[in-house]
Amino acid sequence: MRELKPFKAPAFELKPRRVVTIPFRANLIAGSDECVATNLITYPFRIIEVRMIFTDDANHWIRHMWLVGRSLSAFTVATPAQGPPGIDNIFQRESPAADFSGKAIIRVVPCAVEFPEGMMYIHLHTDNTGPYAYDYAASVTIEAM
Repeated sequence: MRELKPFKAPAFELKPRRVVTIPFRANLIAGSDECVATNLITYPFRIIEVRMIFTDDANHWIRHMWLVGRSLSAFTVATPAQGPPGIDNIFQRESPAADFSGKAIIRVVPCAVEFPEGMMYIHLHTDNTGPYAYDYAASVTIEAM
């Protein structure tokens, strides 16, 4: 009988993935809202987490909504909770109140929302219902798939 050589598995290599944190910062006057967006993300990606800084001044007057879409011009603030056709709220599938507010907190929200086709913009819609202007800061971290 012939002796078999022991099986040797090939070396396992994890290919490095591109991980990018995209910052958003602006000043928002009292009683207004605005939407800012990333550049076009052309490769397949997943959103790993979003991070929002709410200072004492935020006092739950500042609301952030994270949206994705294939167009920059498609966004209007007429229906920010759901967004217009082609724009989706990242967290709306799990929550009817898919926005975030706070006071004196850095809110980190892990998620694993995938966009295997790429060619998307990530939008941050911010609403200031307070009586004062507010400097906001937020970021989204994405990973190439």
